[in-house]
Amino acid sequence: MPQPILYVAVTNHGFGHATRTASVMSEVKRLCPDVLIIFVTTAPQWLLESYMRSEFVHRPMPLDIGVVQSDSVTMDKAATLEKLKQIRDHEKKTIAGEVTFIRQNRVSLVLADIPPLATAIARAAGLPCWMISNFGWDYIYRPWGGSLLSLRIGLRSGLVGAIGFIACPSMNR
Repeated sequence: MPQPILYVAVTNHGFGHATRTASVMSEVKRLCPDVLIIFVTTAPQWLLESYMRSEFVHRPMPLDIGVVQSDSVTMDKAATLEKLKQIRDHEKKTIAGEVTFIRQNRVSLVLADIPPLATAIARAAGLPCWMISNFGWDYIYRPWGGSLLSLRIGLRSGLVGAIGFIACPSMNR
């Protein structure tokens, strides 16, 4: 049987998603020591290493932005919208590059802590995608309205593209 390889896409927003996902992947690795975990996130490697007690691959790739913040509570809507547009403008190139990476590395499953682009990447690679989170970015952007409304619809469709969703406590549907 070939080695199971997981492509684990984690939002680039803060450390909470990365620490949660690294904790889950640490348990996956304990239960299935042969699995290779590939973290796809701009979260720092030292942070992932703090939670992972075994070998993994770190691929620093921005698949989403979450919310741009100037401090721990202040959300910058204009900067968030600009970053989201940049990601959308490069979406096709990003998907193509990640599909190539996935195929070259014989990945068998995509797991995402909420970057909606992960479902499009998985679909293009012909792989299943599971999502894990306690919310989706569409929920966070909902009250912002305006220019984010059309992006919000795209974000929701990204979540719908997953074959399964692991809802953590306080999931807002």
